[in-house]
Amino acid sequence: MALGSTGKRLRLDPHGQVHIDDVPIPDIGPNTVLVRATLSQVSAGTEMNDVRKRRREGANPADFADMGLGYTTAGVVEAVGRNVTSFRPGDRVLGQPNHASFWTVEWDQDWADRGNVNSPYLEKVEEGLEDVEAVFSSLGDVALHAVRHGKLQLGESAAVHGLGQIGLLALQLCRLNGAHPVIGVDPSPSRRALAETLGATATVDPLAADAVEQLHALTRIPFAFQDEPAGGLEPGSGVDFQVHATARLEPLDLMFRAAADRGRIALAGTPSAWPERGPRANIGVDEFLRREVMLVGSYETGMTRPHPYWPWSRARNRAVIRDLILRRQLTVKPLVSHSVPYTRAPEMYDLMHAGPEGWLVINFTWD
Repeated sequence: MALGSTGKRLRLDPHGQVHIDDVPIPDIGPNTVLVRATLSQVSAGTEMNDVRKRRREGANPADFADMGLGYTTAGVVEAVGRNVTSFRPGDRVLGQPNHASFWTVEWDQDWADRGNVNSPYLEKVEEGLEDVEAVFSSLGDVALHAVRHGKLQLGESAAVHGLGQIGLLALQLCRLNGAHPVIGVDPSPSRRALAETLGATATVDPLAADAVEQLHALTRIPFAFQDEPAGGLEPGSGVDFQVHATARLEPLDLMFRAAADRGRIALAGTPSAWPERGPRANIGVDEFLRREVMLVGSYETGMTRPHPYWPWSRARNRAVIRDLILRRQLTVKPLVSHSVPYTRAPEMYDLMHAGPEGWLVINFTWD
């Protein structure tokens, strides 16, 4: 379906309500790439945090402005400016614009010709990948960066807390990195069941009274350090690497108590806006100090370009994710619960705001 003179775009208002606006399609400049959107994926973390902040009790609409929503979109190049040689009409591409029927990118051809990543990025979709698969590469990048922080060794245990979009990708990536057992932790029975179909060795309900004991029982091995335990802490068990992939901070206490000696924790969720910026977490000093647990944030600040000491730029991570999907090493289609026309977007954000049940990954179609 060719673009006309106007398109559609989602807008979040100061009250937290989602609208669909008519917007004009701009003229093409010499460095412009115009893309017709086909499928966009919702980020249940970044996008929903903006919705939650506006809808929380006591929120003042005067503190917010209208804003666009969006995270990852696949589409087809409609037109390019005369200076652009990296793309041509008909190319299937991936970008990170707002949810809309079209988007434009100002493309620095000279910068790209020297091996750099344009900002905002625009990448070709590999032959053999469907749009529904390609749109996972941005959130896959987030999950992969967190798992890289774990520095997993073959045979180490891993647990992922929060089995949403990022968590279910991180769980599979831990398995692909040689972790065993790989444990999924989430209060949702349906999400735990899905994790088991995607390779989780076991799953645990974090709300269970014995959740810590379950995690230690699943990770007990005869080869661990068996000297005198520190302060009554049980040696010989605990999770080597854990990923925090939820919008809530409460799981951190469980994660520290479930950690192995010198265990690692990567904070990959987005709790900074739940319910507001600046939340604080309570962490047990015994586990943190005496087990020498390591906690690292995973946010990818300054990761646009590779460095000799950290070659995993965001662009390279996205390419790795697409390659894993293409080689059928990473499974993503079962994560999609809804693929609906963009006209149902307000309904979908209401569904996500209501709670974690009944949805997982939501995509909007724009054809």
